[in-house]
Amino acid sequence: MRRALGLVVASALMLVPAVAQAQRMAQGQRMGMGPGEGHELGVDFAIAWSKPSGGNGALELLTPVDVRLGLPSHGKLSLEPRFSMRLESDGGTAYTIDPGVNVLYQLSGSAYNRNTYLTGGADLDLLKAGTSGAVFGLNGGLGMRHPWGAGAFRTEIFARYAFENTKLGVPNTFSLGVRLGISLWH
Repeated sequence: MRRALGLVVASALMLVPAVAQAQRMAQGQRMGMGPGEGHELGVDFAIAWSKPSGGNGALELLTPVDVRLGLPSHGKLSLEPRFSMRLESDGGTAYTIDPGVNVLYQLSGSAYNRNTYLTGGADLDLLKAGTSGAVFGLNGGLGMRHPWGAGAFRTEIFARYAFENTKLGVPNTFSLGVRLGISLWH
């Protein structure tokens, strides 16, 4: 539990330098790298319809979905590691740690400006709620970056398929939704 809380605090502290750099750039005091010249740091929120096999579908509001770090390249492909975590404490402690990685393929525009992109990736939900285990998931989407000061606002339509884990009693789950994100640069 302490280790998980430490990860949350460390993730929040990682945002501080990025916010400060974005504010300096937005005020016209360009000091160092600008959009498209450095890494992208962002946070996403989503609303999705999820349907487990053999169960009823449900509308879910996911906030925050993940923290992501964009690793730009000079070509049309870029790599984007993602991370999310959920903690629950109700008579016991349960958690989900979800590391993943996506590849973004730029369809139009210039890097990190107003452009359209395709994304696809994989993630691993590491679960502990009495029994520990992992659930593998695949995702894909179509999105667009909208310039916003020194950063960007991202909108994305996505689909995700999580495979079942019989040991954990987790069924196959299909999700379809919209992801909204804010990106800052450092």
